[in-house]
Amino acid sequence: MRINLKILSIILAVLILAAVTKSQPIGFDPNIRDTVSIQSTTTSSTNNGFIPVYFYNDQPLAGIELTMTYSS
Repeated sequence: MRINLKILSIILAVLILAAVTKSQPIGFDPNIRDTVSIQSTTTSSTNNGFIPVYFYNDQPLAGIELTMTYSS
């Protein structure tokens, strides 16, 4: 019974610590406003491909526009 109480106390302490600790944001924020990161990728010679594009912003946005062109 005493061991169960210790285990429950440890679990409760870990949960409280996890809830109080400031969590890290998902992704990498370079602390530079209006950052666009365009990653490089390698594709085969098919008609389809993708390029990862990541937006980082420290202020709320009302909208975003990204215009891309491709010349063959």
